[in-house]
Amino acid sequence: MRNPGEMVAGMLTAIRSFANDCINQSGNVTELDAIEYGTSKIILEVAGYCYLALVMQGEPSKNFILKMRQIFSKVVQTHGDSIEKFDGDPDTIPIEVHTVLEELKDTDIQHKKEKKLSPLLILCLTVISTIFIPLGFWQYHTGVIHSIENQTSLALTSVPELAVYRLTVQVEYNKLKLTGRLPNQLLRQKAEQIVKVTSPNWLIDNQILLVEVPADPVLAAAEVKRITAVLNQTDGIGISAQYIAGKVAVEGTVNRIADAQIIAHALEAVPGVKLVSSAVRVQSPQIEVRFYFEPNSASLMRANLGYKVQQVKFFLNQHPNQHLKIIGYSYDHTGKNTSLKLAFMRAKTVQEALIKLGIEPSRLQIIGKTNLPPGIDVTHPLWLSRCVVLELINRQL
Repeated sequence: MRNPGEMVAGMLTAIRSFANDCINQSGNVTELDAIEYGTSKIILEVAGYCYLALVMQGEPSKNFILKMRQIFSKVVQTHGDSIEKFDGDPDTIPIEVHTVLEELKDTDIQHKKEKKLSPLLILCLTVISTIFIPLGFWQYHTGVIHSIENQTSLALTSVPELAVYRLTVQVEYNKLKLTGRLPNQLLRQKAEQIVKVTSPNWLIDNQILLVEVPADPVLAAAEVKRITAVLNQTDGIGISAQYIAGKVAVEGTVNRIADAQIIAHALEAVPGVKLVSSAVRVQSPQIEVRFYFEPNSASLMRANLGYKVQQVKFFLNQHPNQHLKIIGYSYDHTGKNTSLKLAFMRAKTVQEALIKLGIEPSRLQIIGKTNLPPGIDVTHPLWLSRCVVLELINRQL
């Protein structure tokens, strides 16, 4: 079994070989500071080809490090050339080197002392942990509750219908308690649904009261104005509305009776509106397009023919619920039966032109008439009476 001195010598030789390999590979001098070896510490210093390794127990003091470096510097300056040529034989090391290094043995080293906690300190730590650990849990729990309350309140205020009311959310007995005042049951249910979506893992205690909340007349008038502008963007609706003391007076025209009902319902839902007075008139859309024909013929005159057919197609696409009556005219003062047939054929010609453009045949009804067209009398040129007039058939009001 090897003695401790031989083990340390072998270890230092290995360290030296490792350091030389590092130098040869990188071309740079690398300083090794310290190596932990069991309960001991090996302090290493390097200068050129000289290495100083000290094995000790404990932490070296600043004075020791300073003295060690002074001695090492002295050895390098005096015996550096001899050390550089060292071939592994300890007998070739100058005796002066051993003498100088012996001075380091008399230097004090700060040994590590095991610190033990006093009973008083243990008691203090126990008391502090008893106080602050529960306090930390309470603060964390409180933070989570506040986060849930704030998140739910933000979701409620993000809905325009609920934003004007002061609703509060509070965690109470593992439930989310809703309080506040709303004017109707519909809004109360909507508020509860929003809370369920925002906090699905919580039970809801809906304590919102249904009361008549006085509406702000300025806000009510502004909302009526906004809804009116939105409705007027719908095709066929042209209305005006005025809000005065909880009442709304509506005037204008619509294409369908259903549109008038939609307008009334939309304005009645505005907070602060108690009555809607409607003077809206139902007026069917008009299409002022006429097709003209050659004398005694069902052949169309070519002037603007393509443009007129496209105009009718666009109108029907814009009003998918509308059906079209195509009325052919053939006025003959003699009253012959051939005039009615000619009028019908003229209506048929326009119908076929629209079908070729993709219009459903079921939306096109054709008839013939032998009287003068609307707005035309015997004083007008005859070519104005050889025409087809379009009328709308309202299948859905």
